[in-house]
Amino acid sequence: MPLDVAGRPITPSRLRRAMNLNIAVGVMGAAWFTVCAPQQVLNVFYKNDLGASPGELGEMVSLVQLASLFHLAAIFVFSRCPTRKTVWVVAHILHRLLGFVLAGVSVYAAGGGDRSLGAKIIAGAMVVSWVMMTSTASGWWSWMADLVPENIRATFFGRRASIVRAVNLMWFFGVTFALDHVRVVNIFYVYAAVFAVGGLAGILDIVFHGFIPEPRRQADAPRIGWREFTEPLRSRNFVSFSLAIGAWCFSTSVLGPFVAPYITADKSHGGIGAPMTWLGINAAVIQVTMVATGTAWGIVMDRFGRKPAVLLGALHPLPMWMGCFFMTEHNYPFILLVTGIIGGLLGPGFWDGSGQLMLTLTPQRNRNAYLSWHMAMVGVIAAGGSFLGGKLGDMLGGFQYELWEGFAIGGFHVVALVSFVLSAASVLVLMRIREGSEKPVGFVVTRIFTPGVFRTFLNLSVIGAHPSSDKTVRALRSMDGASSHLAVDEMIQRLDDPDPEVREEAARALGRIGSPDAEAVDALVARLRDPQSTVRPDAATALGQIGDPRAVPALVESLSCPLPEVQDACARALAAFEKPRPPAKTVRRLRSIEDASDGLTVGDLIVRLDDADAPVREEAARALGRIGSAEAVDALVHRLRDPVSTIRSDAALALGDIGDPRAIPALTECLNDGSPEVQDACARALGDIGGRQSIRHLLRLLEEKRTDRVVAAGAEAISRLGVLEAAWEIFPRLHETANPVLRRQLAIAMGNILGRPGEFYRYLTSEAAQPGARLGRLLRGVRRVIRAFAGGLPPRSRVRKRVEGLQGELPRIRRLMESHDYPEALEGLYVLARQLVEAAIDRGCPDDVALEYALARDVRLGVGFWFMQEARRGMGRVKDPELVHIDVLLALYFLSAYRLPAERRAKQ
Repeated sequence: MPLDVAGRPITPSRLRRAMNLNIAVGVMGAAWFTVCAPQQVLNVFYKNDLGASPGELGEMVSLVQLASLFHLAAIFVFSRCPTRKTVWVVAHILHRLLGFVLAGVSVYAAGGGDRSLGAKIIAGAMVVSWVMMTSTASGWWSWMADLVPENIRATFFGRRASIVRAVNLMWFFGVTFALDHVRVVNIFYVYAAVFAVGGLAGILDIVFHGFIPEPRRQADAPRIGWREFTEPLRSRNFVSFSLAIGAWCFSTSVLGPFVAPYITADKSHGGIGAPMTWLGINAAVIQVTMVATGTAWGIVMDRFGRKPAVLLGALHPLPMWMGCFFMTEHNYPFILLVTGIIGGLLGPGFWDGSGQLMLTLTPQRNRNAYLSWHMAMVGVIAAGGSFLGGKLGDMLGGFQYELWEGFAIGGFHVVALVSFVLSAASVLVLMRIREGSEKPVGFVVTRIFTPGVFRTFLNLSVIGAHPSSDKTVRALRSMDGASSHLAVDEMIQRLDDPDPEVREEAARALGRIGSPDAEAVDALVARLRDPQSTVRPDAATALGQIGDPRAVPALVESLSCPLPEVQDACARALAAFEKPRPPAKTVRRLRSIEDASDGLTVGDLIVRLDDADAPVREEAARALGRIGSAEAVDALVHRLRDPVSTIRSDAALALGDIGDPRAIPALTECLNDGSPEVQDACARALGDIGGRQSIRHLLRLLEEKRTDRVVAAGAEAISRLGVLEAAWEIFPRLHETANPVLRRQLAIAMGNILGRPGEFYRYLTSEAAQPGARLGRLLRGVRRVIRAFAGGLPPRSRVRKRVEGLQGELPRIRRLMESHDYPEALEGLYVLARQLVEAAIDRGCPDDVALEYALARDVRLGVGFWFMQEARRGMGRVKDPELVHIDVLLALYFLSAYRLPAERRAKQ
């Protein structure tokens, strides 16, 4: 666990709080940047209201960009400081004071002051402000790079950018609306208010950064010498990247600072004459589109690499540059809307991607030096673009040439053409950068610019959010098409999901999309070769659909597997290598069926149970289960009992989905089948049907010597039926199995008994993906349970005070769990549970006696207390850290989910 500079651990919950605060302060910083940086508002104020020429505006922007040279000073500053945060906070507070300077100049101009002098004051203050910023800016980047884990960094910053833009667009639109419509006071007073509010937001941004932890730097050298200072210049790829980004910024700076003044200047000054509000509308369109796509771009970067996103995003200003040639006083609303949408779609790819690519190309050691050199090179090169654009604007101020009747170009359009050509050339330079693991741009385009990409992102949000297993299954089942490659990592993770149906759907989804990723093929081959895996037939089928030759040895090897389902799947997969064919449309149609209203009748589906194509037979059986029609029971029972049928497992699961008790005899009969696949499916189906007969057979299955896979299926099935006594059989199996996937499945079964069926699945899967993600929610649940127990005790009694005092133990338990001290955490939870049991039985007694009383008073309380006793006794013998974690998580979940019996609640 990383430590901060003060030696305190940065726990998962502390990291999440820091990331959320990072987003909040980002909103404040964006409010400052929108009005106080040389962007649209300030550029219009400087040129149109203070009367600066294009050359003067270009010079001011160039001076600000030239201040990037001071990034190099940060290399020495941070190498001599034990903490980056303190230096960065002080320097940036001075930087953000610029907002109040701008407000003062506005008040000065409103009182009749010399506007040209005001412009000079702003130019000078801008340079000083940006020197303070650039001399410490790289500290923030290296600080955040150390804080946010790399595997989620692009996704996090994409989400951060989306939220910041969503809030900022309202601020920007409000500013432009006020500048257009507030006429009761001098316009300069409106500017003064805008700049003052922006300045205050900027100061608060920096102040609240002080609450974000700074990780201790272990890899940085304490002192920077000449060799470390110049190290980035010896990295050819890094220098090429910085020069390429600088070239792009140069090309866009030729025109960028002058677009807003051109659009809002009246026709007598060579402009379009659009109101400032339309700048706000254009910005709102851009920001809304960026909000909608920012997180998606982050996912694309994490999956396919940063470079493809940067290359595609680099095209985002070109539509506006082209639109300037055709913009008139009549059509500017349409052009601003269209170019805003296109710019918003592509913009996050460049602005978020270039920053993430920069972090990817910089090593952790000496990272400040790399970041400083990058920002210095980019800023200095870009400064030339602003200077060139300003000088060209002055030189071509009176230029006008009519290409044909009704279409003339002026000096501004010539500058736009120069910027357009240079931008296109800079994209070619960017293509030469090497990231190392990126996908080709053409591959990325075919994956994200497809009609199904929106559905993919929706499904991805479900799969990654760890909701109920049913929702995850539905999302995986609808994954299809090229855009589904975005979810390959999540699908691979779901191959080890605690829920067997999720595992199976994940394997099928990987096969459907034909993922060529080496990781996907390797993961499926590993499951096919694992005799303990529950998805071997599905893995074999998926490998056949993918068609990667690396899978052939594993498929040939598995032909000798004693399981007929695996043999059949491998044979079909190898046949697919020899004669590949596209998936039948019928398969897709069957997979989309959710109920009887989806077109095909039950009779149609029963006919397809004997189709010559095995995938059609399988999907027909699954569709019958989803429809839930009792008409299909006899046909499915017949396939289940047929020893040569290849859809026996699918038929059994479909019978469980239908829930007709007529299927119970066939299902119980096949619990003794020679195939573990069929046994597994029958146990799950009996759990779905329920009833006393199913419970009796499932309890007997748990008592017998069966494989871990079949026991896990039976355990989960009976646990969903609320049979609490099954815990005596499930807990020992949980500790005996060496299969981590089946262990988690058994943990789900134990969780179903200790709490509410299906709920522990969300906690366990969330913990596996992101430790501590739901810890706060569980502890809040424990606090509610303690209060409920206390509420049933006499007021001001000693026992009530003791029970209420148990809440004070929860922060300590949280710290123990976050530091992974699970034995101590379990001990603390056991003590807490012991106190609650004594409060429930209204007496103090030894543990064994307390257990008997608890079982007599409330069976669920007794089972939970028994579980905690057993887990505590076995803690010293358990060597597997994951099993220890599962025990503690189950104990915490039991205390969070427990509810007092109805009669006790009625008394309260």
